[in-house]
Amino acid sequence: MTNYSINKYSENYVPNEGDADEESSHKWSFTAFRAYLEQHNLDHKALFARIEDLVIKTILSIEGIVFSATTNQVSFRHNCFELFGFDILLDSKLKPWLLEVNLSPSLACEAPLDLKIKGEMIADLFTMTGITPLDQRNYHCEQQLGKTFNLYSHTLNVPNFDKKTKTLNDIKPVIDLTKEEKNVIRETNEEYMR
Repeated sequence: MTNYSINKYSENYVPNEGDADEESSHKWSFTAFRAYLEQHNLDHKALFARIEDLVIKTILSIEGIVFSATTNQVSFRHNCFELFGFDILLDSKLKPWLLEVNLSPSLACEAPLDLKIKGEMIADLFTMTGITPLDQRNYHCEQQLGKTFNLYSHTLNVPNFDKKTKTLNDIKPVIDLTKEEKNVIRETNEEYMR
């Protein structure tokens, strides 16, 4: 088995204590794995292309089920997201085989490598879903300049959403909103632009 949750109990398991000892441990990053493939004159680009193809085909195979469930249970398509964890086994010819797909995979960090990889992955996930951190500079600027400072002076547009057809109709300018409401609208506009 290649599963970490099982292997970590083996007498032969070598934990990863940091970047310097990746190749001597049993848990590697993709960077270390690519370097290993290059050292052994193996085509890492072709391998990762095959893995990408496997992931895409797997997602396409469940598209209908996910679309149906989302349509029935989620009011707006941007209200939720799911993180999938793919367990892939490579055979001796570097052919990838799908073992399983995990819904909401473990994000436990038992080693420095876990924290680095999973932290960057979560940051990418939040970026893709449009979740943005509070910009402390704007908050402090508003506090110092007072309520007369208009941080959101540009024109804001609110999409007119038709609940029956689930489509956007005309875009109407908005006035007389609170800062919080303008912030929500600005973030929504940025999400639609992405």
